[in-house]
Amino acid sequence: MGYFVQLIDADFGVPETTEVLAAIHRMDTDWHELKRGGSYGPNGREHSWFSWMPGLQSLHTVQDVFEALGFEVYVKDGKVYLNGYDNKTGQEELFLAAVAPFVDDDSFTSWRGEDGELYGYKVRDGRLVSQQAYMVWEEEGPFKYVHYPVRSIGEPLVPVSVDVYSDTPVAVQIAAVVGIPIKETV
Repeated sequence: MGYFVQLIDADFGVPETTEVLAAIHRMDTDWHELKRGGSYGPNGREHSWFSWMPGLQSLHTVQDVFEALGFEVYVKDGKVYLNGYDNKTGQEELFLAAVAPFVDDDSFTSWRGEDGELYGYKVRDGRLVSQQAYMVWEEEGPFKYVHYPVRSIGEPLVPVSVDVYSDTPVAVQIAAVVGIPIKETV
């Protein structure tokens, strides 16, 4: 079980510095209570970790961290750029929040969930901001059918917008655009 997500767009470059890596390592203690992974014994939870992650102290670069999270990355000009993700979700957004103070403002990630939900995260003033996408359907006007009338071989196709509800016959509408009479078929 799990919820699969895909990174559909991103401009999110994380500096490959010891300062950023230290901030990620501090998550082990500062955000210990937020860990979702763990093992349980007879007395309850015995060990805990961030979902799908090894111990953070075992990761020695920022690139290692984001690859362990499941991101496809590339490195350019001293930054680790998030380039792809197509997997079960873990706690990626928590790591994005941890590095947000070091990332350029307006950096973003855009995601699509397995159910089609669109959402994202953007950095504003060194903090991660959640974004929700909404699809809006707007009317453009009356329905027009785009028709490509058959012409002589070698002549270019000319698209004709036909108003199927018009009192003007379709053949007349086509002839007016194409410039040649077209025989109506019965």
